[in-house]
Amino acid sequence: MKFKRNFFACTIIGLTSCANVNTVTGVLEKIEINQPISQVEDTVFFSNAHTVVIENDKNIVIGDMARIYCSDDTLFILNSLKNEVNVVSKKGQHLRTINKQGRGHGEYVQLVDFSYDKDSNRLLFLTAPSAVCTYTTDGAFVSKIDLSDYYSNISVDSSNIYLYHVTYIEGRKCGYTIDAIDKKTGNLSHILPFETEYAPYCSLGNSIFSNHGHCSFVRKFDRNIYDLSQGEIVKSYYLTPDKFTLLPENKDVKYDCSDLLNKCLKENKIYGFSNVVYNGSNLMFSTNLWDIVIKDGLICNRYSSIKNTELGMPMRMFRPLEGYGDYDVCFYLQESEIESLKKIISDKQEVRNKLSRKLVTLMNEIKEPCNPILFLYKFRE
Repeated sequence: MKFKRNFFACTIIGLTSCANVNTVTGVLEKIEINQPISQVEDTVFFSNAHTVVIENDKNIVIGDMARIYCSDDTLFILNSLKNEVNVVSKKGQHLRTINKQGRGHGEYVQLVDFSYDKDSNRLLFLTAPSAVCTYTTDGAFVSKIDLSDYYSNISVDSSNIYLYHVTYIEGRKCGYTIDAIDKKTGNLSHILPFETEYAPYCSLGNSIFSNHGHCSFVRKFDRNIYDLSQGEIVKSYYLTPDKFTLLPENKDVKYDCSDLLNKCLKENKIYGFSNVVYNGSNLMFSTNLWDIVIKDGLICNRYSSIKNTELGMPMRMFRPLEGYGDYDVCFYLQESEIESLKKIISDKQEVRNKLSRKLVTLMNEIKEPCNPILFLYKFRE
């Protein structure tokens, strides 16, 4: 099935010039969402996990992992709570921290998001005040593009820098979802007109993702997962059936975030996706119902957790492992989860005896306070 859309461009302050974007033709593939399933073992979909225990170092305290990029044996982790990127090896060694917070040359007030550009081996920081700041992977400032609009996410492929619009700000609705900056010409174009914002202040996390050169993005109250390439939408996965998706009938409705969350949990309804993992063959994502959705043929199965068979424990939290590394997805244990496990092992012998020896050994090796433990997986071919 094919779909066509016309996109138009306009001038943005700080960029080179206007650009006219041609008609875009892409493939639309329908996928059915299945009823929730409680759990599945990791070996069903993935190869063996690579475990990364990030060292206990006073110089690196990761309270939040908003995004993770991989380049060869190096992991770049967006620590949004501290406005910095923590750089660690796959062995868990802290290599450096990139934090340019300030008001001087090459600095920013807030780090909103970041991306890794393989072609230039550079880090692109989306910052506030609104700009794209480029740094080397060692943290040296390279250049800056000032922006005249507001964005929440950034991604990049071989041809374009993609900026995901803040959909609603200062009482104004944005007209488009994505702005694309041509890396060669500096021209900017708009992608996919934005119609209605039903939940202006509700966020599900990141909305655009880069996996092995594929840039994918999602929107609230939109059943599609879009695949970008060369500044165009080249494919869309359309999720069915209607009974699992929340589509407001009244275009004037504005949802309060807590009311929307409670409504969807009560009615088992999906209004948005996040954490999209797409490598050209496999598709995985999460929804506002905190589930794990994995495409298997033309069916998307939904799981509450993935069982780590080596350690014998369920995993719920994950992020796409973006970039060009050997792995596709990163499950992780947060500090609070690690502390709970350590307490159970220490205080409850009956429960401890039921846990795997490998899990008990791993927890005993972790010193508090601790950083997240990462489990890197690759999809089976």
